[in-house]
Amino acid sequence: MKQNRPAGVGGIACRVGRVRLCGMSNTDNRVRVGIIGLGRSGWGIHADAIRKMPERFRVVAVHDPLADRLKESAAALECRAHGSVGELLADRDVELVVVASPNPLHFEHALAALEGGKHVLCEKPFTTRVAEVDRLIEAATRNRR
Repeated sequence: MKQNRPAGVGGIACRVGRVRLCGMSNTDNRVRVGIIGLGRSGWGIHADAIRKMPERFRVVAVHDPLADRLKESAAALECRAHGSVGELLADRDVELVVVASPNPLHFEHALAALEGGKHVLCEKPFTTRVAEVDRLIEAATRNRR
């Protein structure tokens, strides 16, 4: 059965309801997003999709280890640029973290975001080990995410 989704949205639209059901809110009622990693996936897929849905999402913070890419992305998205993943995760305005860092860092970044009380959308593969999947599920459950 074909799902009814706005064009170009991918899997992001289905996450809106869940974030709102968890009681997170803000003054303009859009989900406030932080993006970790602004390469092909973070910039070309996730940031692009978010910009096509300004009534639902707003990028409020970004992090990338490449200073030029970080500065350019923050300017284009009109958001804060954080010098580290930890700074982005400590940003109280961020509700949803898009993990689009290099593959070997997905588990570490997703777990840190969940432990910090953030909702997480993780680029594939989110991990390659069953034990790490179990830890992510446990962290998500414990933090009601």
